[in-house]
Amino acid sequence: MIHTDSVHHELRKVVLGTSSQRKYGFYNMYYPDESNGKWGFVDNTGKLVIPMEYDYVSDYRGGYSVVLKDGRWGLIDMDGDIVVPIEYDDIIIGNLLNNDNNGLVGVVKNNKMGFFDVNERRVAIPLIFDETNGVHFSEGWAVVNKGKKEIYIDQSGKTISPEEWDTAWDFDNGIAVVSKDGIYFVVDKAFDVLDTIGNVRIIMRSNGVVVAENAKNEWSIISGERKLSNLHYSQIDYCGKAFFRAAIKRKNGKTRNGLIDINGNIVIPIKYEELYSYVGGLVLKRRNKWMFFESTDGNLSPLVSIKCQEADGFYDGLSRVLRKGKFGYINKKGEEIIPCQYEYSRNFQEGKAVVMNNNKWGFIDVRGEALVVNAIHQKGTVTYDDEYQATERDEMFFTDAALSDDYLFALYWNEGNEWGVNSQDNRPEILVFDWKGNFLGGCRLAERIACIEYDAARDVIYGLSRSTETIYTYPNPVKR
Repeated sequence: MIHTDSVHHELRKVVLGTSSQRKYGFYNMYYPDESNGKWGFVDNTGKLVIPMEYDYVSDYRGGYSVVLKDGRWGLIDMDGDIVVPIEYDDIIIGNLLNNDNNGLVGVVKNNKMGFFDVNERRVAIPLIFDETNGVHFSEGWAVVNKGKKEIYIDQSGKTISPEEWDTAWDFDNGIAVVSKDGIYFVVDKAFDVLDTIGNVRIIMRSNGVVVAENAKNEWSIISGERKLSNLHYSQIDYCGKAFFRAAIKRKNGKTRNGLIDINGNIVIPIKYEELYSYVGGLVLKRRNKWMFFESTDGNLSPLVSIKCQEADGFYDGLSRVLRKGKFGYINKKGEEIIPCQYEYSRNFQEGKAVVMNNNKWGFIDVRGEALVVNAIHQKGTVTYDDEYQATERDEMFFTDAALSDDYLFALYWNEGNEWGVNSQDNRPEILVFDWKGNFLGGCRLAERIACIEYDAARDVIYGLSRSTETIYTYPNPVKR
């Protein structure tokens, strides 16, 4: 199955302003810099904006940076002012951009945790809880440790839950998953049990709906309004907001997929070899036939059926397809608008797509016309040493691209170290070309980035983390 570019879509929503940046740990445009073992911040022109006086600084997140000085942690704002005193053993910033947090961050001292209010600049909840990781508030409550148990507290520090749990999840749309003695329950905010899942193997949650499989391979779908239990499928997972992919494994070992709704009704028969969703629709495969459906307000309507080896969802009105080992593009009528002639290609974004032939990469527009050929290379890419002088590193591979009227930004990864911790020489890199294919500059990155986008208005590059939870910002390397 061809990658559906869902990660790219999430990043594009932020860059284009169609998604709230508060969903992510969004990083601002000051950049950590080091001199003689001390850290501070510079802006995108290289001007020093926060003095280099710290032993460590994190990237700015929600306007704040976690800093280390003389073995103690604190928090500073964009002006460099100390917000949380540099006196704690740890700072658990969590998702500070989440409105539910109301400016509360976790602070730890002597193995006890509480919460500090960055708005009022005071300890809001005393340090009386046992140390934990990643604490944040969701729907007004947070999960904290009390000994080896977990409880819910409100933003005054008051215990909300009537009992202690072995594990507890954040509330989402009024429901949460908790466990005791190996048995899992779905509860509402009154802590009434909506369903007893039992000894579970898999739990998933999205948009206030819990999907779980118990030890007997029975599936349940639970929301605040309804529950379905003892569903006998080999797999159930989310497929858009209103539907679920349901799979059955046959005796011959082959899996067949279909679609069910939240009531368990079969919407699409369980007979397809592949079934996946993309933004605005659904793609199914049976034998060599691919079928497309559009999804609007929870309703599915057939779009088109075609014969090919592989197919993807529609992006910029075109679907990438594979025929006779070559990639091309069809429109929503099933017409092959761009012939299948490329060894590899990617989905369109903003009217442009990356294509490859003979191990050379270039770009085409929605008419299939070449915009620039051989601008980026799969191997032997130009890269930099610490003085930003051009060198050759054969191990770097092209991974993603971002486009503008003036620039092509190419993201490269070291193939052997793609998922590991990056060394100084094996970090991902962004290289910049013009539309004639001329090399203009580049920079190394400290973070593991899945994809990139360019914001021309701010002249910055956005990088989305592999976990899709964090967005980083980078200055245009050409302007550094």
